[in-house]
Amino acid sequence: MLYLKTFTFNAFQENTYLVYDDKGEAIIFDPGNSNNTENSLVKNFIEEKKLCLSRLILTHAHLDHVLGNRFISDNYGLLPEVNENDLFLIEGMMQTANMYGVPAEESPMPEKFIHEGDKIKLGEYTFDCLHTPGHSPGSICFYNAQNKFAIVGDVLFY
Repeated sequence: MLYLKTFTFNAFQENTYLVYDDKGEAIIFDPGNSNNTENSLVKNFIEEKKLCLSRLILTHAHLDHVLGNRFISDNYGLLPEVNENDLFLIEGMMQTANMYGVPAEESPMPEKFIHEGDKIKLGEYTFDCLHTPGHSPGSICFYNAQNKFAIVGDVLFY
């Protein structure tokens, strides 16, 4: 079975998603955790569920979706994966944080990029990557056909 845990983080009320399976393999999407309390919520949930975090994936790289990249990288050894059209947003992250008056730690830079048509594997489950520019040039969504749900970032709001 596939599970989805949603956290709402930071001053922007951003949604961070932990997707995991019965075997404990997990992917974090859009880590927006931005302070010690939010970092503890993520870490405690991962420990409580005995999850093995295998990837840090961004639907896009706006500030509110990348504030937790440093924490995830430092604690789980993962680098962010993003569509390369949003790389400039990560490069300018600290300038954006300063503009909004938001405390931030500089994000590690991605070494892998995600493209339209890529398949993201989580155990026996597959997410199809869809390039959905608009909210940002590199916005990407992840659709899991087996469970009929998608991780869409800010391409679609409730």
